[in-house]
Amino acid sequence: MFETSLNSSSDPVADKVSWEPARGGGANFRTQKLVRQGQQAVISPSLGGKAFALAFLLPGLGVLFGLAPWLLLKGEYFPGAFLVVWGLGFAGGGWLILHTTTRTTFDKQRGMYFMGKAPQAGGSRVAGKQGLLMDIHALQCLSERITGNKGGSYRSYELNLVFHDGTRLNVMDHGAKMVVELAAEELSQFLNVPVWHARDRASV
Repeated sequence: MFETSLNSSSDPVADKVSWEPARGGGANFRTQKLVRQGQQAVISPSLGGKAFALAFLLPGLGVLFGLAPWLLLKGEYFPGAFLVVWGLGFAGGGWLILHTTTRTTFDKQRGMYFMGKAPQAGGSRVAGKQGLLMDIHALQCLSERITGNKGGSYRSYELNLVFHDGTRLNVMDHGAKMVVELAAEELSQFLNVPVWHARDRASV
């Protein structure tokens, strides 16, 4: 792994980079995985991440389009309206989880990375969505402590792309530290760029 100890680095980009979380929140289990596919490295939702989202989405849709209309047709307006709100909340939460657990592809043949199933029209650079592999300067690993609604807490671990101007783009964020660090190692080898860790920064 191209791991850089930032206290000994003369890289001027390192001084521009924020070490605050690039993306707030994050699950307390693995929601993403990295897979190599020939000339591509793909970060995609894991089966656990999809199952977690569906556990919210499917019951929410069932209540929203099944039980709630049945109660409303019977004239039970208060419980029916309550279940409409409940169903919208659960279905919306599941949909949000599915759509924020982004698939990111690093394609050497195209010389670009992109989010989603295919590149967007409008050029090779679309801010926050796609860009050139040559623009990636380093990878950044850091963590954030998340406090739950019941007072408990856990750590979520980020993998961010760092660009030549010091800006960042989050591509992985979940609670499985080893999975994130192994993904960073494999992606650093694939892209031939260094990995910067928050623990290195702490020693500056």
